[in-house]
Amino acid sequence: MLHDTFTDKAKAGGKTIPVLVLGAGVMGERHIASLIEVSDKVLFPRYGLRLDISAVDRDAQKLQRLPAQVKKFSDIDAALADASPQVALMAFNDDQHIDAFRTLFKNAPDLKAVLSEKPLTALLSEAQEIEPELRARYLSMNTVINFSPVFDRLQELLPLFDDVKLIGFDAIWGKNRTGDTRPSIGVPSESVHAMSVVSDMFGQGSLALETGAAKNGYLSVNATDVIYELNATFRTEQGLTMRFNASYVFPDQHRRVTAWYEAADKSLLAVELDFDVKHEGKNADRLRIHKIDAATGARVTLVDEYPAAIVNGAAEAGLKNDRITAFISLSMIDYMTPADKRDPALGLRLSNLDAALQIQGEVEQINRDNPRLKTVEQDADPKSLTPPKFGALETLAPAQVLERVKALRPKSTSPKANKAPQP
Repeated sequence: MLHDTFTDKAKAGGKTIPVLVLGAGVMGERHIASLIEVSDKVLFPRYGLRLDISAVDRDAQKLQRLPAQVKKFSDIDAALADASPQVALMAFNDDQHIDAFRTLFKNAPDLKAVLSEKPLTALLSEAQEIEPELRARYLSMNTVINFSPVFDRLQELLPLFDDVKLIGFDAIWGKNRTGDTRPSIGVPSESVHAMSVVSDMFGQGSLALETGAAKNGYLSVNATDVIYELNATFRTEQGLTMRFNASYVFPDQHRRVTAWYEAADKSLLAVELDFDVKHEGKNADRLRIHKIDAATGARVTLVDEYPAAIVNGAAEAGLKNDRITAFISLSMIDYMTPADKRDPALGLRLSNLDAALQIQGEVEQINRDNPRLKTVEQDADPKSLTPPKFGALETLAPAQVLERVKALRPKSTSPKANKAPQP
């Protein structure tokens, strides 16, 4: 069993688990910092083992920025021969995932666990190709937004509102990437976050694209030809509508999911979840709950908070209060625990292989060949950026608020009652 490898080493005392991080860019560097901290503050005190961390990247300057204790390699084959990893963390760019996974599964016989940045691969067909190898190992994919403290706070507050049921969602997600020449699969990569919030944290299951419009073209000189703007309507497995605007041509960064509820008295409740906004000079997530008169659209804000405490499974260890560290800590704790003894609550935050494949299939609906998506071929213009389709409720007139709600309630579909989100 996978767990036995960790358990045996832990019981022996003073042992190490070899970990290979693929990619030393911004994300790889952050993951390595969190791995070091989790090794020192969680794994060693609890299990008597530490992580022996290696990293591979072709960019020598990126490698040199890493801590001295990290072994550094410019070639993946050399890294695998030397490190013989039991855990691999995928932090390469999206388009490099599949080749790296193929190499891992061919040349890393001791590999027992994979932690991965999203998406798992650039294409669902690629993920399905390596599915048997992944099934034989532990997998946790980083849908990082799922670790936000806004969900825990919403879970505390929502029961205070009697007899409310979800009626739909709208979301915006994106930023200005017209000057960014890094490889990208376009807004499908950004869409993972908003869609996983609706699918996982609000318990809506899989999302099916019903209709939409998109723009496909070049973001900038030397950039990839991708879908960079999307306006679409999805239907959740529970029968609710999700209207979604994802874009790389927003004037600035916007990451918001709005969940709409109806109360027994027919009044409306709007829950706005904003991610990575500035608050007191730092990045923070924001939770707002508004009560809305269903007849007039008049709005009263009941809650406006910036929840800060991130659940990482090891509060006593004094870990950094950030989502990457939560992902690393919770994934490693989950892996260390026998499958029949794992905490079910972790399953609502951690994306296992089934969840990763589901979200892969969902975002892959966003492609120029999908007949339900009307795609225009047009290069992005950095001088003609487009503001988000769904503004914050505080910026809207009452009539505009009611229009948002009306659009979530097509005549052919009856909204279904649903429980509060379960972080």
